[in-house]
Amino acid sequence: MNYFVQTLKTVWNDRVKTAGVFFIVASMFPLYLHFSKQTIKTPSDLGTVQGNLLRYSFVDGYRGRHYYYIFLDGDNNSYKIPADFLDCFDKSSFESSVHYGDFLKILFNKRLFVFSISDTKRSYLSTNASIAKYNHSDIQVGIIMLLIGCAILVGRYLFQGSKPIQQL
Repeated sequence: MNYFVQTLKTVWNDRVKTAGVFFIVASMFPLYLHFSKQTIKTPSDLGTVQGNLLRYSFVDGYRGRHYYYIFLDGDNNSYKIPADFLDCFDKSSFESSVHYGDFLKILFNKRLFVFSISDTKRSYLSTNASIAKYNHSDIQVGIIMLLIGCAILVGRYLFQGSKPIQQL
């Protein structure tokens, strides 16, 4: 334990090493998000539910938050349209042409995120566009941050040696 505390003090007192460790730790978040996400390549990778519209709730909250839910009759689940997909969603057409009790077909993933909404006449949320948005990844940001962190730490040892910096 004492060695651990001494190591933390050394890392904290050495600002360059702290920056390198910060970049390495921060790179883990986008990498984790990329590798832990459900793989969806085609509409056949999604679940399908069909039923009559019980109700929907489209709330645009403050500070850019959006809460869009669809509820079907006879189904206890609430299906959420993620904010990332709102560019692909034709909200005005949905609100003007879909009425309570109308038949809807919804494609969703295991987290109940809606990837497609359609009725017997048309589609209101494009499956292909929402799959493309879902598969967009920030893995490049994670890799760049990891490389920067490693370069900082390697540069610190190459240019300054492995001598400990004196305590401030």
